[in-house]
Amino acid sequence: MAALTAIMDDIRDDLILGQLGLAAEGLSARDIAEDTPLLDGGLAIDSVAALDLLVAVEQKFGVRMPGFDKDFIRTTCATLGTLARFVESAVREKTAAP
Repeated sequence: MAALTAIMDDIRDDLILGQLGLAAEGLSARDIAEDTPLLDGGLAIDSVAALDLLVAVEQKFGVRMPGFDKDFIRTTCATLGTLARFVESAVREKTAAP
């Protein structure tokens, strides 16, 4: 659970607030909870920003996305929590691989 929390913190602080620039728009870590929608009705990041976020996740955590199609983006980027759980699982699989 601590790993998941650390991943969420990194995604929120470094990537969403930092790299995507949402801190400059007045958002803070308190505004983005585990269940905050990243796309529709929440942070409302657009598809280009969602793609940028996923590429940044690949670079930061050393994981590979299985693809960047619309359904994958909508599912994986549904909330901060869904994205963090995907990353946690991908990191676990990567470290378990021979």
